[in-house]
Order: sequence, then structure tokens, then C-alpha cells
Amino acid sequence: MTFPHEDDTVSACPTLGVLSAAAHGTKKSDVLEALHTGLAAIDPEDAAKYIGYSLHLLADTDGQKALEALMMADTYEYSSTWADSLRAEGEARGEAKAVLRVLARRGVEVPQEARERISRCTDEETLGAWLDRSVTAATVDELFAE
Repeated sequence: MTFPHEDDTVSACPTLGVLSAAAHGTKKSDVLEALHTGLAAIDPEDAAKYIGYSLHLLADTDGQKALEALMMADTYEYSSTWADSLRAEGEARGEAKAVLRVLARRGVEVPQEARERISRCTDEETLGAWLDRSVTAATVDELFAE
């Protein structure tokens, strides 16, 4: 049973939307659509938390896939502190992998301790400098030189 203004209910009481999605979202796509639309009307950081809860509760179900598809269909980039931190973490991992790959292709020996230091780094500026230096550095000491 659908109500004419389910998305209004979700924006007024997001927890109810999350619980409804968990209970019915695997079989009723309109519940997920109401959740998605309703959460779009609230504070983006709060919405990100509720989406996270929903995805966790729907984990490994068709409901999870359907909700992710709804989120991906948006023409705007979903943004929140949580989403931004995940994006930044992914970018840092990619840049660290690039540094290690360039060094490996150039035959520069990278001891385990240095490999871990590079892989753990999340500072965009530092990783950028290391990537630039990885093209010419003959040793990891040269890579880490200030």
C-alpha cells in the first residue's frame, strides 16, 4: 500500500523511512523511491547517514542494488562529509598506488617500511609531490626528500 506523500513522511521522520526501507525495500521499489526523494529534502549530511543506515540494513539484497541505482541515477554528485571522506580516501589510495607503480616500473627498490608509509599517506599534497618525484627518484630516500 502506498500513500500519496510518502516522501513527505520520510523527510519529516527519516528513521521511519529507513525502517520502512529495511522492512519492505527488497520487494517494493516505491518504498525506496520515497526514501530517496524524502531524504533529498533534508540536510545532506543527515541524509548521508540515513542512506548509510539503509544500505547497511539492505546489504546483499536486491533492495540495496535498487537504492544504489536510485542514488547513481541522480544528475548531481551526492555530497556529504561521509561521502567526501570516502572519495578522498579512494583518491589517496589511487595516488599511493600510482607512486608505487611508477617506482616499480623504474626498478626502484621500495622496502616494506617505505611501501607502508606511501600506502598509509592520505595527504593530497604529499602524495602529489611523491608522484612527481617518483618519475626521477633513483631511491626512496630521494622520493621522501623535502
